[in-house]
This record gives sequence, structure tokens and C-alpha cells, in this order.
Amino acid sequence: MKQGYRLGITLIVLVLVAGLAAALGITVEMQKNYQRELDNLYKKSYYDVIDSIGDVNDKLDKLEIAEGSATQKELLYDVWKNSELAASNLAQLSAKETDMTTVIRFVNQTGDYCRYLAQKSGTLTSSERETLGKLQKVIEAFRQALESTNEQVMAGESLIGKMQEGIRLIGDSYAVFGSDSSVDYPEMIYDGPFSDGLDSRETRFLNGKSEIDAEQAAAKLKAMFPDAVVTYRTENQGSIGTYLFDITRGGQTGSAQISKKGGYLVQYDMFRDVTDPALDQASCIEKGKAFLETIGYTGMEAVWVSNFNSTMFLNFAFEQDGITMYPDLIKVKVASDNGDIVGLESSMYLYNHVERDTDRKVITVDAARAKVSSKLTVKTSRLCYIPTEWNTEVLCYEFSGTYREGTYYVYIDAERGEEIKVMRVIEGDGLSGTLIV
Repeated sequence: MKQGYRLGITLIVLVLVAGLAAALGITVEMQKNYQRELDNLYKKSYYDVIDSIGDVNDKLDKLEIAEGSATQKELLYDVWKNSELAASNLAQLSAKETDMTTVIRFVNQTGDYCRYLAQKSGTLTSSERETLGKLQKVIEAFRQALESTNEQVMAGESLIGKMQEGIRLIGDSYAVFGSDSSVDYPEMIYDGPFSDGLDSRETRFLNGKSEIDAEQAAAKLKAMFPDAVVTYRTENQGSIGTYLFDITRGGQTGSAQISKKGGYLVQYDMFRDVTDPALDQASCIEKGKAFLETIGYTGMEAVWVSNFNSTMFLNFAFEQDGITMYPDLIKVKVASDNGDIVGLESSMYLYNHVERDTDRKVITVDAARAKVSSKLTVKTSRLCYIPTEWNTEVLCYEFSGTYREGTYYVYIDAERGEEIKVMRVIEGDGLSGTLIV
């Protein structure tokens, strides 16, 4: 009897062990399959980046010798389109140990600058060629770094060393942007005053905010875009810690990043053509402002708008006591066919936004106006905080006006009465940029 009992127990144990082993085997296999699928997704975005950056580099290289206006415009448009694709895929490759904000911003600026040049009449000037040459030098260095990493991937090395550590190999390629001291980054001011803002590494707005997990971030993103399908990709532990998602809306796929602290939308990009514009500039500004308020960015006012292919590119700045805070800038893209939000970038706001001291003794606007050149026909004026090259802020009077055929901004220190900056609006055929006051 005892022997039969022991035999029964033994059989039960063996069955349980076998079942557990099988379950563990399935779990391990599922984990392997998941890791392979994730690795393949990263590889697709990675190879798309290689293709796009390679095309950008090729077109910039050809611009060195292209002389005809039509040829130059075709090449410049190609750079812009491929830069958009590269930036979108770079965002999807954001990794836990990789801060790609600088890389994505540079690629976007390269494309935007070429878009601007393509809209101008005539051929490229010597100064524009020089700037394009500097951009090509950076892009070529980046392309070579990506190709070097590609050799390791082709040799069979996993693109993601460990699931918890994100993409290990890609980080080596991005390092070229921070380590190549021979590269001079050209300054390009073409999309509104202080569109780059301060580049502080401290996210002052997010200080003290509670941290959320990926599931909570996905819920927040879904609330912002109720019609979207949201898929979690990875996390980014850069200067602004974020969760990265794929987001699909209306058959189009883009990317979005939600901050770990506070759950704010940091970046969103959904490229699509707008073929039947129905909304005017004012309506698009209203749509953009309403969306910002909905997702927690209040007190924002439009300060700049440009229209490209019926997509409105809007710069919003925080306004406090009637004073414009240029460092607290958020960029929004609005499709003018239905008012859909198709892009957003809020890093400057997250870095810089705090309540400022607006109760300061300043000179009168007339006294400041007297410091402006008499050659300038002044159209508008306002008080504003502007960023400086020393990573500080200055309270100024901003005067916009015209001289000959150009539009200029002049900034006078509101406390000392000294002229501290003069900026000129870059305009071209088909490129519409307007200061909003």
C-alpha cells in the first residue's frame, strides 16, 4: 500500500516537473521570440536611418558642384524629405543610454534649412554653399559612424545587447556628434526668433514632478490622441527621460515620446501630405493653442508662423504678465486641411519654464525705441525675455521693423538700455514666415 502510494506521489511529481519544464521552455522561447522581434524592429529603423542619411549625404555632396537653379532645388528638396524620414527613424531608435535630442534636432535643422533654400529664387550664394558644406561634413561623419556599426550588425552582433539596456551599438554611432571637435556647427536662424532657446541640461519645469511608468505614459498618450493605436517601443534615459512609442493614426505611423517625470508630451511626429487646405493661419493657431492647453501646456501664445505645403509650423512661447518668454518655446505642426496636430517638440519648454520676476524696473518703450537705428521702420514692440549665448536670460524690448526689403528684430536691454542683438528674417519665394505680436 505504501509502495503504491509512493509510486503515485512520484508520478505526480514527475508530471509536475515535466509540466513546469515545458512551461518554462515555452516562456523562454516566447522571450527569445519577443527579443528577436524587437531586435528586428530596431534593425528596420536602423537600416532606414542608414539609407536616409546616405541619401542626405549624397545630395549634399552633389550640391557642391550643382550650378543650375532647377538642379539645386531638386537636390535641396530631396535633402529635406530624407531628413524628415531620418529624424522619424532616429526617434524610434531612442535608447535607454542614448540621448538623441541633439542628433534629431541637427537632422531636422539640416532638412529645414534646405527646404528654405529650395523656396528661394535664383541659385545658391557662396555663403549658403559654405553653410551646406559644413552640414555635409557633419552628415558624412555620422554616415561613417553608422556604416561602422553596420559591419558589426552584419557580423551577427545583436543590435540590442540586452533588453534592459536598450540599443548598445547605436550609441557608439551617435557619439560622433559630441566627440568630433573638428566639426563646426553652423548657426541657422530661419524659423522664428530664438527657435533653439536655451540648451540647459536641467529640466527645470519637470523638477519635483512624480515619475510615471510606461503603462501610465501609454494611457496619457492615448488620451491625447484618442483615435491612435499606441505601441510601446523602449525608454530613453537622456537629459529628458522619456518613453518612446510608435503611434498610428489614419493609416499613418509616427513616433511620440512622453516624459517619465510628469507624463508630458516631449516629441511627436506624423509626416503626411496636405493636399486640400481649408483652414487659414488664424484657425491653425487656434487649433495649436487649444491642443497645447489640452495636454497641460497653458499660457502659451503664438509668436511665429510659417506655411510650407499647407502645413503650418507654429512657435508658441509662454506669456507671463504680458511678457513673452522666448526660452519657453514649443513648436507645433498643424495640417491646414482639418486642423490635425502632426508634430510637436517641447524640450526647450521643459528645460527652461519657470515663473519669472516680472516686477522689475525698466526704461520706457520710447527710451528703448530711441536706441534703435533710425534706418529701421519700426512696426511692433513688446517686452520679452530672450536667451543669451551664455545660457542666461535678459529682459528686453523687442522691436520688429523693415529696412530696404528686409525684416529685422532689434533687442534692447530693458534695464540698461543697451542694444544686445539684431536679427534678420530670412525669406524666400514660397516661404511664408510671420512674427505674431
